[in-house]
Amino acid sequence: MEKRQKECCGRCQYIVAGEVPGAPEWMCNNGESERFESSVDRGSRCDHYVHKPTETEIKKEYLQSYRTHVRRIRRIEAELEEIRAMRTAISVNNDGMPHGSAQTDLSSYAARLDELERALIQERYRRVVAYKDITDQIKKLKSEHEQDVLFYRYIRGMDWWEIAEKMEYSERQIFRLHGKGLKNIKIKDVSECQ
Repeated sequence: MEKRQKECCGRCQYIVAGEVPGAPEWMCNNGESERFESSVDRGSRCDHYVHKPTETEIKKEYLQSYRTHVRRIRRIEAELEEIRAMRTAISVNNDGMPHGSAQTDLSSYAARLDELERALIQERYRRVVAYKDITDQIKKLKSEHEQDVLFYRYIRGMDWWEIAEKMEYSERQIFRLHGKGLKNIKIKDVSECQ
């Protein structure tokens, strides 16, 4: 029962016999009141089971984690820039002098600014760690072509056509090298993630 609950979307639940009069052993709380007979495989009957990622999907997510950190850093930097611009606009009144009412506004902006700067430092650190870990795994591949494709795709964030142009291959060949690279790359904890 416990294993089934972890695989389920969380809407299915085990009903203790006699708890709900006339209810079967399993019931899905998805709003459609799907009910499952105890003799039926519950996994095949529930349309709400969460997709269990394949090994390839887990590897792609791992490799994409570096670009995720890059995007987060850009977003934090943009928010910092926006807050700095708002702080400047609030602190200056018509006479060019800060006023008492703006002081409380400035303190909340200063607190948010400090919070974002700390988040930026942490995210930059995570980016460096992810870069080192991912590039180390890519460098372990035997084929340099596979290394190039994975590096360009997941570290540089290049589109398929850009990689094909850079490596002077067709996109089809790039897809093939990408597939081989994903198959051959070894990442930590793939077995634990499944």
